[in-house]
Amino acid sequence: MQADLTNKTSFAGRLHVPSVEPMRWIALIVFGLLFSTQLAAQPFASAGPESAMIVGSPGLEAQNLYRVQFIEINGRNIAGERDVIWLEPGRYTLTVRMLIDNPPGLRSRRPNRRDDSGYNRIEIVAEAGKRYHVLAKYDDTRQGAPYRTVLYKVEDTTD
Repeated sequence: MQADLTNKTSFAGRLHVPSVEPMRWIALIVFGLLFSTQLAAQPFASAGPESAMIVGSPGLEAQNLYRVQFIEINGRNIAGERDVIWLEPGRYTLTVRMLIDNPPGLRSRRPNRRDDSGYNRIEIVAEAGKRYHVLAKYDDTRQGAPYRTVLYKVEDTTD
């Protein structure tokens, strides 16, 4: 005997899906709303002259400067790690993941903890029409935390 699914409708004629409980649908809707408000709260902007471009690559290993990926803006996680982000003008605290493949020296350590003495955070004031190069810098004079996040260069995006 086959089940007749042709007349299984609910609320305003929508197709009823018997294999998914109503609580799962509610949870999916709530998660979707939370995720969409999380994305809306991020200060991302479209590429263009009214926004600031923040770049974490390429590194310059000969100068002990290494590329980074952006993982947080103002303490809020970014969906997916990024090498480049476009932001609205404003003040931001950026958290980065340092991508150091070949650290200098035999005894230098790779940064591996996100909150190790704040070495992977930097505060910038982003202006429209500017490109900010944020990199990781190795400094052997800093005992215990030889890496820090630096603003390497600021350029006009019109160049």
